[in-house]
Amino acid sequence: MTEPKDIPNEEPKATVICGNWSWREPELQDGDVVTGGNFSQERPGTVICKDVKDLTILGGNFTNCVAQPTWIVKGGNWNQVDFESLDAAEVAEKAAKATALEADRVKVASALATAEAGLTAVVKDGQIVVVRTGEVPK
Repeated sequence: MTEPKDIPNEEPKATVICGNWSWREPELQDGDVVTGGNFSQERPGTVICKDVKDLTILGGNFTNCVAQPTWIVKGGNWNQVDFESLDAAEVAEKAAKATALEADRVKVASALATAEAGLTAVVKDGQIVVVRTGEVPK
C-alpha cells in the first residue's frame, strides 16, 4: 500500500481562460497555464510578471508585453503597438482635415460674397453647406 508521504502533493496548475489585466500587472503565478485573457500594456516592450519563471501561454492578448525566456509560449497575440503615436497621428490627421475643410469653406464663402447673392458657406457634419446669410443650416 502506498504511504501518504509517497503521494506527490503538487497543487494543480491554474488555467487562466479569460480576464482583463490590461495596463496593469497581471496576477499570474508559477505553474499557471494561460489560454485566454487580455494582458495588454500601454507601452511597447513592457516586461510583465518578471518573477514568474514557469508559465505556459497557449492564447490571450499580450499586446506590448515581453515574454520571459523561461516561459513556454505556444500562442497568443504578441504585437507591439505605440498607442501614443497612433493617438497623436489620429489627432494630427483630424486637425489637417478640419484645416483643409475650413480653407475650402472660406473660398466658397468669399465667392458667394463676391456674387452678392446673400449666401454664405458653413461647415456642418464635416461638409460645406451653402445657406442664406444669417441662416442656421438644418
